[in-house]
Amino acid sequence: MRIITPENLHYPITVTRLLRKPQDQVDYNAPLFAYQYKTKVLEGDEETRENKLVERMCPS
Repeated sequence: MRIITPENLHYPITVTRLLRKPQDQVDYNAPLFAYQYKTKVLEGDEETRENKLVERMCPS
């Protein structure tokens, strides 16, 4: 299977599980795979009362 994503995608995805087999009939808008991606978010630290940038894994 080839997955083509737009060049301006802000983060790469990692396919974690295929949800369909090659001969399966697929309904319109049905998911084909599960994925995850890494992103950086600002989180507040209660002790220092400062925001810090942390990396998180986000599942689909």
